[in-house]
Amino acid sequence: MHKIGFDGKMEAVRARAILNLNSRKGISKIISIIVIMGIITSITIVAVYYPEIFQNKNDTDNEADDIETPPVTETSTEGPGEPDQGNLGISIEVLSTNITEWRHIGGDYKYYQIQFRIKNMGNEDLEIEYIVVDTHVASEKSTEETRQLIGSSAISEYGYLTEIQNKIVTFGGETDFTIYTEDLRNETEYSMRLHFADDEDFTFNFTANITSADIVEYPKFLKIEVQGAVCTRHPTGANWTIIWKLHNSGTKTEKLRYLSINGRGPDSFGASTPVPDGQFTTDMDEEVILPSGRGIEIKIFIDDTCFSFKTGTTINIQLNGASGQTYIKLVELV
Repeated sequence: MHKIGFDGKMEAVRARAILNLNSRKGISKIISIIVIMGIITSITIVAVYYPEIFQNKNDTDNEADDIETPPVTETSTEGPGEPDQGNLGISIEVLSTNITEWRHIGGDYKYYQIQFRIKNMGNEDLEIEYIVVDTHVASEKSTEETRQLIGSSAISEYGYLTEIQNKIVTFGGETDFTIYTEDLRNETEYSMRLHFADDEDFTFNFTANITSADIVEYPKFLKIEVQGAVCTRHPTGANWTIIWKLHNSGTKTEKLRYLSINGRGPDSFGASTPVPDGQFTTDMDEEVILPSGRGIEIKIFIDDTCFSFKTGTTINIQLNGASGQTYIKLVELV
């Protein structure tokens, strides 16, 4: 049997030590490689999902320069009691619409009264210039003129009459206006256009739904208003001219006749100036029909030698009506 000496044993031990050392180094290399691969994998994942971490600072600054800065909005310092009065357009609210049908008792005549109330919801005052019903411009009359015309057939001459209580509608304020007409068809829709001074319009529709509750009957009556008389003297002092106005504000027609001054009738009818010496004449006919809602203007010409009148004399002008009424006007000559 071959025996290994001391030196051989030492060689065997050295060989095993070298083998063990090499094995440890191999394992360390493998571990190092695994760690490095793990780090690379982690960096790759971070770079993919969080690229901004690796973004160059200069690139970030350049992108910031490209961002558009939004405009600065100024904040109004006006309080609630100081609304902006710039023109932001017309804003009107129709608060109410009321229609009344007026009828003569025992007669065929009727007319309609349409009342509106509106509110200015805008931020500026508005001035109503005119009103259009469908395609018809309403004739604007004063309250006095309107009162003389309503209830008479004279409305038909205008088509639509309007009476505006207040033409200036302040912002936030309300106003009423009324339309009078003979031409209104029940269950029919109409358009109403308000034209304002700043050349803007507001249009709305309304429907004439008239029921028995909206019908008011009134009796026919006679009312002749003896209005003013103006006296002027001819520049040469040869004669006077008197213009006398009457108006039928009732619902009945009157026939006027028998004009007289101090009980004396005119020398001629249908006349005009110059007046003959010693006479008084008139431009009216012997009889004049004065319908409901109409007015008349009578001219009387008086020569200065007639009646021996002088300046300051008060004369009595008189007209009789077919109704039996007498209409008198006292006039002082100038």
